[in-house]
Amino acid sequence: MSEMKYEYAQATPDGKYWGLIDKSGKYVVSPEYVTIHQWKEGILCLVKKKSDVKLRDGKWTNYYNGEMYFINHKGEFIHSDPWGYGQDFSEGLAAVSLDGKWGFISKEGEVVIDFLFEMTYGFHEGLSATKYDNKWGFIDKSRHWVIEAVYDSVQSFKFGLAVVQKDDCYFIINYTADIIMQTPNGYPWLSIKSENIILYGTTSEEIGIRYYGFMDVNGNVLTDPEFYVESEYDFDLFNYSEGMLIVTNEEDQYGFLDEKGKLTIPCVYDSAEPFENGYAEVMLDDKKYAIDKNGERSELTEPEYAFDEVLSFNEGLAAAKKGDKWGFINSNGEVLIDFIYNDYPPHKEHLASGVYLAELFPKFSCGLLPIIRSDGDQYQSGFIDSSGKEVIPTQFLFVRNFESAI
Repeated sequence: MSEMKYEYAQATPDGKYWGLIDKSGKYVVSPEYVTIHQWKEGILCLVKKKSDVKLRDGKWTNYYNGEMYFINHKGEFIHSDPWGYGQDFSEGLAAVSLDGKWGFISKEGEVVIDFLFEMTYGFHEGLSATKYDNKWGFIDKSRHWVIEAVYDSVQSFKFGLAVVQKDDCYFIINYTADIIMQTPNGYPWLSIKSENIILYGTTSEEIGIRYYGFMDVNGNVLTDPEFYVESEYDFDLFNYSEGMLIVTNEEDQYGFLDEKGKLTIPCVYDSAEPFENGYAEVMLDDKKYAIDKNGERSELTEPEYAFDEVLSFNEGLAAAKKGDKWGFINSNGEVLIDFIYNDYPPHKEHLASGVYLAELFPKFSCGLLPIIRSDGDQYQSGFIDSSGKEVIPTQFLFVRNFESAI
């Protein structure tokens, strides 16, 4: 017997409220939610009412007074009453808020950790960064304080390490709260990149650029703060892949750092992708190359297709353009879906009669592709299969790609 598939797409009849449809095009969750998250660990968070976010004491404050629900992969609600706020599931539990306090629920919707806390970041590496009595510490899944709440701020554990702040000083600690290192003065941003490599960063107030370098876990500086990003949030955009980390310099050029903190591939490329199977894809002067970990590169050439443009393949198909129309081809360049689709319309008002791609970078997912059909007066969205057959008629205002729930 084949394994049951649970695949759903988000759809809306009016652009305001969203629900979930199955592959027959029927709603399995009615369209009454303002936001729907992505599936995490077979559970999906649905937002019926967003929390209020208001200025309080000069700071934007989330009041965690929304209405959020969770469903399992079968489309069943795991609880009946809404939570004021809910985070996605992580390591089998989800942090939820009730009357301004935070606790945790299981995938069956049962409260497994009571509502005692002021805030939490959810579980990572078996511990949850949790705020109590205006201080942060770490609890385990039995609600035991593994690391007491004595810090002014914390980050979740990564690679057995966590960044914590106390009295304007930043530290790296381990699972037993031993101080591994204290960060240098003047570098308020930290990001743990591996078991041995710590990113440290500062800012130029005049131009708003964040500079960063790297240290080892003993506090030894491996590189000066010679790299940069435009926001401290960008510090976590790139992570190690196959022992190599993408970095950028002030000229917005890309290079790679190895696991010892050495810049083995200089920042000379216009763009870069993470390493995969020993190679990374980079761009230089509008040419695409594959480079190895020693920086040796070879130019990549695209297959010779008789089309004006070919996008990336997914599920064995790629969108191809011929003239002003799009179709779909296989990896041999054979046309499987004829060239009848117009460009994705970013502004959908007053669409001419015809059928359109529903995404800027269209790709099949779970065997289906969203499309838009217009009669010149109004437009609706539906799905085609890999043969080009419209299997879910255009009946929704907007749809998003199908996803597997498990």
